[in-house]
Amino acid sequence: MIEKVVVSMAQLNQTAGDLEGNFKRIAEAAEKAKHSDILVTPELSLCGYPPEDLLFLDSFLEDCAKKLNELVEYSTRFPKLHILAGYPLKEAGRLYNVVSVILNGKILLTYRKKNLPNYGVFDEERYFTPGGEDVCTFDVGDTRFGVNICEDIWFPEAPSQAKEQGAQVLLIANASPFEEGKEEQRLNMVRRHVNAIGMDACYVNMCGAQDEIVFDGETFACSADEVLARAPHMKESLLSVEVRKGRICRGEDSQPLSDWAVLYEALVVSMRDYINKNGFKGVVLGLSGGVDSALVLKIAVDAVGNDKVLAVMMPSVYTSSLSRGDAAKLASRLGVRLETISIQDGYTAFEFMLATQFNGMPHDV
Repeated sequence: MIEKVVVSMAQLNQTAGDLEGNFKRIAEAAEKAKHSDILVTPELSLCGYPPEDLLFLDSFLEDCAKKLNELVEYSTRFPKLHILAGYPLKEAGRLYNVVSVILNGKILLTYRKKNLPNYGVFDEERYFTPGGEDVCTFDVGDTRFGVNICEDIWFPEAPSQAKEQGAQVLLIANASPFEEGKEEQRLNMVRRHVNAIGMDACYVNMCGAQDEIVFDGETFACSADEVLARAPHMKESLLSVEVRKGRICRGEDSQPLSDWAVLYEALVVSMRDYINKNGFKGVVLGLSGGVDSALVLKIAVDAVGNDKVLAVMMPSVYTSSLSRGDAAKLASRLGVRLETISIQDGYTAFEFMLATQFNGMPHDV
């Protein structure tokens, strides 16, 4: 009997609708975790979150099913690795938000999300049917693992059902958006509904941004007494822990950032992914010499690099020399190209586009 079970938690930056890219990230995580026993990926990791009205397209669901079959086949490369992947499952005319346990070319078990959030940025009742009474538990070595999805652990029912089936460690797949103070809220919910009934937990969250939503990651493993391992904020990573006799052992702990640092990182990540995931070539922004545009310029440079940022100073007769000088100094310090176009000269938007085109910055940035 295996006494040590290694669980790897993949904190991935997935893109809604990018099935090939998402598959690639899961496959890369599996390669890195090939000596582990379990790999847990975030909620709807195969299709990205939130897929929204893509879920109304039969062709999209069919493509998801095909990509799932590819992942099942791919799992044969790692015969001992249990891969937990999330995707939309259409069954008997109903659509479910599910996580399947895949092992060596087979789907062993499938868990259907029970609690569907329908507030804030969430609209899951529009698309999904709540899971029924099905419970997902499986044994690896001498430990029994249970599976829940995100909102399920905010209520006692789903964790309790896993516990009743003998689960000692709960594996939780999440796509939980960033909010100030959210990390503490998540930990409190896990302790209230998972740890309090005698289970340790591996909480795996998505990172990156999708349109107006930012995912902070903050993947962690915990017992009732302490956080045992923690992944970095906002960044893709693979966090691994050992489980012995049904308990998680202490692992790597990335130190939490200050509240201000986390907020700034969220702004950078949201801009970077909005630009990259939508295929934009760069950023053009107005630089006034004031603190507000200075902050936006710094965020843009940290997001995509100074070579993809064009700053534009548009002075008039009322613009002070101090503002002009501050804008020039900031652009110079950040290595950003600065164009000065006086609005009192009657410069039109079309002429500006032509000017930037001929100066090496594509007009569709």
